[in-house]
Amino acid sequence: MAAHFYVTLPSNSSFQYFPDNTLSSFTTQLAEPILLTGSWEVALCEIQYPFNWHNVTASNCRIRLNDREICIPHGYYDTMQDVIDKFHELLTEDERNNVKIYQQKHNLRTTYKLKTGTTLALQGMSRMFGFLENNKVCTEGFTVSDISSDVHSGLTSFFFFVYSDIVEHQRVGDTHVPLLRVVRIGTRKAGEHVTVSYNSPHYVPVKSKHISTIGIDLRTDLGDVVPFQHGRVIAKLHFRQSRSPFFV
Repeated sequence: MAAHFYVTLPSNSSFQYFPDNTLSSFTTQLAEPILLTGSWEVALCEIQYPFNWHNVTASNCRIRLNDREICIPHGYYDTMQDVIDKFHELLTEDERNNVKIYQQKHNLRTTYKLKTGTTLALQGMSRMFGFLENNKVCTEGFTVSDISSDVHSGLTSFFFFVYSDIVEHQRVGDTHVPLLRVVRIGTRKAGEHVTVSYNSPHYVPVKSKHISTIGIDLRTDLGDVVPFQHGRVIAKLHFRQSRSPFFV
């Protein structure tokens, strides 16, 4: 066997063997087993994925205004102003007179103006609107968010974790997990198909000498699967024989 080789793993390649495969969590049945001798390591050298997940979902769409619960429609919103505008659209005329939400242009914090007797519980949208507590309740008068609002804070805002069942566990925070790579998302447009390539891959030890299947799992920092709506994920792995720590 060569001292290094590549394996490309499309998320839709092994449904006949693993019908429960999804874009975020899939196992590939290899055409033939990989047989290794000696010590080997592997790295994620490229990943392709669709940027089409929702940032307003069932878990973070609800706001309670007095005794009425308002649900922002699920979907992808480009800016916080889009979310605020949609909230105002869902209000009755009387409610619009009682509550106003603004986004400050200079620091992106949100300001809330409520009339006497009005309460606004942001519930699962609290972090998105810039509050540090999980269920911020605004009362009459003016309230300003703790930090800048962030339309992406309801999901994996800036990165996701790529795990694989073929690698040794590593220390990540207070856990021990089979991590391949942390993928930075950056600024993207809804519907964009993203390709990320690494010129300096991060290698981790391979735990088995006989590999017939490879599992890939994409998770947010909270451990939830990355909520892709449709499309395909392709992960490209580079295997190489382990080297001295003095060489790369």
